[in-house]
Parts: sequence; structure tokens; C-alpha cells
Amino acid sequence: MSTAATYAGSVPEHYESSLGPILFEPYAQALAALVPEGAGQLLELACGTGRLTRHLLPRLPAGGTLEASDLNPDMLAVAKRLLQDPRLRWSVADAQELPFAEGRFDAVLCGFGLMFVPDKPKALREMHRVLRPGGRLLATTWDSMAQNPRAAIIAEVMEEVLGPAAPDFLSVGPYSLYDAELLHGLLQAAGFRAVRIEKRALESRCTDAAALVNGYVDGSPLGQYLDRKGGHLRAMIKKRLLDAFGRQSKIYGTRVPMQALLIEASK
Repeated sequence: MSTAATYAGSVPEHYESSLGPILFEPYAQALAALVPEGAGQLLELACGTGRLTRHLLPRLPAGGTLEASDLNPDMLAVAKRLLQDPRLRWSVADAQELPFAEGRFDAVLCGFGLMFVPDKPKALREMHRVLRPGGRLLATTWDSMAQNPRAAIIAEVMEEVLGPAAPDFLSVGPYSLYDAELLHGLLQAAGFRAVRIEKRALESRCTDAAALVNGYVDGSPLGQYLDRKGGHLRAMIKKRLLDAFGRQSKIYGTRVPMQALLIEASK
């Protein structure tokens, strides 16, 4: 199962309603807080359904502009429905081929998107190109699944049920770019300076395990993959995951412990 799998159809709605509040909200707030005061021209890459976008708008001056872009039109459609602001510009854009002029932006933000980009050095060079001198890159990537136990149990259940046919989406997609030393080298090679990478542990609450299960399965390409393997698998995997989360509740209760890398760099 390739990271090229798209977030399309009904996936964005489930992604926003189930995964958004639990996994992405805490880090959206943390990343938005790093935007330099007075930055009036912002570019957000991999904006998805707008979870980070809504926190960037209050940071934007009255005359500023936020260009929010994503590779998946269906994700953008949800974001456009949820967010209306005259300072917002929406675009479908590939991070490896940004359709923006050199030196246009004060800050480029990318919340949990860089992991999915096939050519990461090229994408980072593009981010560097569109920043003004002194501009800031602010991004997040997930730490390993070992540091995100609610995600790790998904992979474990998939392997138990499907064996060699288990999807590798989590390990080669969301939880694949956690080596801080590697990231530091990629950023420097792209021309960035003053690189700072912080591993930050945050947590949220989930009182309904079914919401988290539905988010992981229905709100990602995992559900589509299971449907292709067999019409019964989606429901069966969900049941197994609910059982697994029930066992985890003895350790975590309603907590969802998470860890991610917060990345800051300057042009």
C-alpha cells in the first residue's frame, strides 16, 4: 500500500470529524503559535481539511494573505466549506513543484505533510525558494509508532489479521519521518539555517474508542485498502481494533499520548 494513496471520497469527512480533534488539534495549536508576529504572507502546504489553517488565521494581520494548499482536492473541499475568510486563498499544489514566485512568503507551514512527499529534498528546496530572505519554515512530522502507541496498535492488529498482506501505510507514510538527524541534514542541504527540531509529547482525550477506530480506518486510505482485499474486512478490523483499544484503556484510560517533531528553520 503506497503513500501515493489519496485522501478522497468520504475519507476527508471522517478524517476531519474523527482524527482531527484527537490527533491533529494539539499540534495545530502548537505550530500556529510559532508563526512570527507580523508575518503577513503565509503559505500552508498539505492543509488537508483546515485543522491548522483555522489557527493560522488569528495570527494573520488584517491585510495579510494565507495561501492554503493541498494535493487532494477532496480534502480542500471540506476545508473550504468549514472556513471562510477574505484573507484565504485556496489552491491544489504539489510541494515538489510549487506554483509560487521566489521569495513571496514570510513563512511556510506544513503540518504532518512532509512524510508523504516522495522527493523530500526537492520539496524542501521549493519551500526555501518561495520564502523571503529571513523567512521561516515551520513544520511537524510524527515521531515513531513506538512513541505513538494508539497508532502502533493499528499496525499490530493489521499484521495479526492480514499477515504479509497487511498494509504498510502507517510505517511508510505518517510515521516514517522521525529521524531528527536525517531531517536536520535534509533541511541544511536545502539551504536552511538556524535549524531547530524539538520532540514534543502532547496528549488528547478520547472518551469514545469507536471514534478513534473510525478515524484511523475510515479517515485514511486504510479503509479503501481493506475493501479491496475483501468486503468483510473493514468491519472485522474495526471490531478487532475496538477490542485492542479496550485492552489499552487499562494503561491509558481515555488519554491519547502522542509525540511529534516540531521543526523550525530560517532562509
